[in-house]
Amino acid sequence: MFNKIINSIKKSFQRKKRRFEYRLSFKERFKIEPFYSSDYSNPSDIDLITVSFNSPKLIDYQIRCLKKFLKGNFRHIICDNSTKKEAAAAIKEICKKYDVTYIRVQDRKTPNGYSNSHAIALNWIWKNVVAKRENCFSFLDHDIFPIEPLEPFNYVKEYPVFGRYVSVPSGKWYLWAGFSFFNFETVKNLPLNFHRYKIWGFISVHGKNWMDTGSANWKPLYSKIDRSKLNPCEEGFFDFVTNERVDWGAKNFVQYLDNKKWLHIFDGGNRENTEAERIERIYKLLDDLI
Repeated sequence: MFNKIINSIKKSFQRKKRRFEYRLSFKERFKIEPFYSSDYSNPSDIDLITVSFNSPKLIDYQIRCLKKFLKGNFRHIICDNSTKKEAAAAIKEICKKYDVTYIRVQDRKTPNGYSNSHAIALNWIWKNVVAKRENCFSFLDHDIFPIEPLEPFNYVKEYPVFGRYVSVPSGKWYLWAGFSFFNFETVKNLPLNFHRYKIWGFISVHGKNWMDTGSANWKPLYSKIDRSKLNPCEEGFFDFVTNERVDWGAKNFVQYLDNKKWLHIFDGGNRENTEAERIERIYKLLDDLI
């Protein structure tokens, strides 16, 4: 019991240290000029917007996967929220290589953590990119990859929203911000807010009640939609070597979304839970797919 208490205290200090270091990383404010693809101004059925964060290698993989597997009239736009100037510059060069638009997120408020940083970036993108382009759109994390042929516009062609649905015991639900698709006509006049939905006593640290980035859209958007009439999104954790179902955090675990059409590898290189050996095996998997 005593050792458990000591370990719990150590982990608490480690989390506080990581959060402090993370907030410090946002104090360096740098600007990188955007790069617009040759087809940026052409009409698009849907914009797939990736929020990149210090991982050029993942962006390279994602761009190639989208080019290989996605069909239809879509635009891929990288909105960069990196805290490292070298990583941001490398991501821009990758975008130029593949003729994919690169836009640097300009709202550099110091966040309280990953989710807060993600929300600040999404709110900036909603106002400065999505609202100006007026297309249906999707938000993707940089560690999500299509692995089967599909047409992304079909997700919102007949539905207001689609993505990874997150339910909470109160009956509320929302789309996880890292894999979410929106019909622009449904949301264009709504005051969208991609922060967390805050209720006193509702958010727990690691419990099932935790509402993550994007959940504040419950009031303006999701509360007005009958979820039972939406297109379902099958998901699950799998061992990508044996293809067996596993729990989160198991050896070789990944998440498959929409009946195994998308692969979510869980942060390829930035968070403390990342294991280098596991990530290298995933890179091998992506190499084989591409």
